[in-house]
Amino acid sequence: MKHLVNAFFFVLIGSFQAIHPAASSSSFSSSSSIESDLCRKIIGLFHDFGEKTFIASDSPTVATFFKRFEKVKHFMTDNNAKFDWCRRFNIPMTVRILSEHAHTSRIDRIVKIDHKSFVTLSLGGEVKVWAGDARVNDWHWVADLADRAYICTVAALNSQTIVTGCHGGYLVLWEQDVASGVWKKVSQLEGHTHAILGIAVIDKDTIVTAGSEDTIKIWQRVLGSQVWQPVDIFSTTNRLASIAALDKNTFVTGHKDNGLIRMWSRKNPQSSWRNSGLMYCGSDCSIERLEKLDDKNFIAESYKARFFWTKKSNEREWHLSKMSTKRDTIISYGGFRNDICSWIPFDQDTLIVGYSSGIPRVWKFPSVQEITLRIVLRDLSEAVMQKIYDELVDLT
Repeated sequence: MKHLVNAFFFVLIGSFQAIHPAASSSSFSSSSSIESDLCRKIIGLFHDFGEKTFIASDSPTVATFFKRFEKVKHFMTDNNAKFDWCRRFNIPMTVRILSEHAHTSRIDRIVKIDHKSFVTLSLGGEVKVWAGDARVNDWHWVADLADRAYICTVAALNSQTIVTGCHGGYLVLWEQDVASGVWKKVSQLEGHTHAILGIAVIDKDTIVTAGSEDTIKIWQRVLGSQVWQPVDIFSTTNRLASIAALDKNTFVTGHKDNGLIRMWSRKNPQSSWRNSGLMYCGSDCSIERLEKLDDKNFIAESYKARFFWTKKSNEREWHLSKMSTKRDTIISYGGFRNDICSWIPFDQDTLIVGYSSGIPRVWKFPSVQEITLRIVLRDLSEAVMQKIYDELVDLT
């Protein structure tokens, strides 16, 4: 089924590109149909009145248009997909290039702190904090978190606390002074005997760490203090590669063997953690990255492919809903220009991307509806667009 979905996806793209060769270009210039007054007017009607303007029409032309609109919108599964479509079809986006205070090596990890800040980690162990306003895509450098230990992973505990893990197995907690805004190292914990591969934040009082010696540690904050202590430890026979929290009672670990993902859960915050099952990505690969998209979706990534896992609201089991190879997508460890190394969805229309140059870029793109409208409208003649616009005006 997943191969059929991918095949349909690229047949659809191919049909658009056959009509509009410019769609395959990396240029950000817009085609004449996208820049036309009719296109902007139809998009304006949609912004003002929403999808009901299409649904209410009994016109066959509008019905056909809306059917294609729904079909294309189905593929806007996440910020990665929206970014990919915008690049393929030259849909205008804004980008903020944070070249000042850039890293000296590639950016391997990006973590959202809160709605106005994020942190980046480079291959060389540099950690930088950035802040700004996503609404206007205005960002600036705030601080470097410098430590003598070689930092290899980072996570945000809350808006004022960052946790880093180093190759020596130590955990370091950093806090931001509310008055001055300065980030300071407040404590260091002896976590693992080898490098810390990842940190999963369960809640404000619980974190989980994965070590390269193939052990998992559960840490809890001592009530009413800033002291953290390990409360449980698990060893696994499958080599660890990554870790991510899905909710307050669930986390997953990615392994280096056979595309394996292991689920860990507890019934409630007072109960013990247990190994609750295995999931397979169906290929001989190492799961190097796990990323939660929302409460019902997460992504597992290897160097070859991306696997989308979904859980329906009335079910407890997770299902592999879609797979895409790295050659089929813009954002990969090879990248569109062989330089994209990491990314995170910051909000519903903002994507933060880390490059091999060490420079982070913040991409802001239109809404799902506007992206879909622009893609479908570019395939229509002026006469058809005029007819659609006139009938929509009559409805509104």
